[in-house]
Amino acid sequence: MKGKRFAFVFSRPVAYPPNIHNVKSYYVSRELISRGERVTWVRLGGKDKAHFAGGIEFARIPIDPTNVFFTAFSLLRLAMFCLAKRIRVVYLDEWLFFRHRPISRLAGVVALRAAGMKVVMDERDPLVDFETATGEFDPRTHGYHRTIWSVRMSERLSTLLILTSKAYAQLYISEGFPARKVLGVFRGVDHALFNPDVDPAQVKAKLGLDGKFVVGWFGLMHRFRQINEVLIPIARLLPETIPNAQILIGGEGPLQAKFEPLAGDPRSHATILGLVPYPDLPSYIAACDVLLCPVDSSFRFTKHSAWLKIAEALAVGKPIIATRTKLAEEDYNDLKGVIWVEPGLKSFMDAILEVRKHYANHLSLAQEQSRQFDDYTVRHTIGMIADRVELLAGKREY
Repeated sequence: MKGKRFAFVFSRPVAYPPNIHNVKSYYVSRELISRGERVTWVRLGGKDKAHFAGGIEFARIPIDPTNVFFTAFSLLRLAMFCLAKRIRVVYLDEWLFFRHRPISRLAGVVALRAAGMKVVMDERDPLVDFETATGEFDPRTHGYHRTIWSVRMSERLSTLLILTSKAYAQLYISEGFPARKVLGVFRGVDHALFNPDVDPAQVKAKLGLDGKFVVGWFGLMHRFRQINEVLIPIARLLPETIPNAQILIGGEGPLQAKFEPLAGDPRSHATILGLVPYPDLPSYIAACDVLLCPVDSSFRFTKHSAWLKIAEALAVGKPIIATRTKLAEEDYNDLKGVIWVEPGLKSFMDAILEVRKHYANHLSLAQEQSRQFDDYTVRHTIGMIADRVELLAGKREY
């Protein structure tokens, strides 16, 4: 069989067909396979037998995460497996490869590099930055400094770092990472799901939204999402200003309970949906008149991340109000239909009223953008990632 061989390695369970947690590895794998390359998914642990599905070879290596010596032996076995299979490039999604065991991740990178592998580290949500923004890490602790040391060592030893945005890539380069080993690219939107032809009729009928001005928010309910500072106050205040306003809240996370009082308060005009299944999300977005994306921009993570919900809203053709971050200057600087605002409740309330007053204009801009969306689709962005990953498998070091 022709084609170079690539491995995707996971220390956590992954689904095939994919779920939202491992969909990016799936997209990159499918792109490589479409180019005639060979792809293996290796699970450390688990009980799955070796098999093939969708052109991917699935394999597993036993591991006992509670035993440091067995973990080290398993990582050595992983390196030997890759050598035996003549795998040239190993792709690690940092959410799915020892996410909360950075020393084990570092040991894995060292073992693979020592065996001659090129290692791609996909920093989907960089661990230290993300957990500082969520409040799980305290920068004043010794544990924080141990973690950041092991994370930075893993990054330095990797052959290629994939970051979620151009803004994030520029940050890493400013901190001394060579530009040649950093790729900042937005994951992309699946245009087969998120497009201007999505029909919201069933969702509107189900939720009784006809005749309402619908403001929507969907996402993970972490503290940096401005749950207490923006979303809940808007749900309480907006109906006083726009009598026919309805708020849709969809998602899950640590702050989910904060929304419970709204569900029983008729004054809020809020519908709390819980987690909306990913295939259904486009219809719920299409049922909204405007979407919200508030974040606390004081964190390194929030300042540089490419918020997928901005692109998903525009792909469906709906305007979105978002906190101004580095994205407004870099990755999303040419997008129409985004209303960039400064952090805070007043800025979002004022923007909602502006959109309501001149809705036809804002909707027109978003719909125009939805028809000019090729550069933000999975087909384009995943292709850029596959280009760089393939280049690593060539004869020359990149």
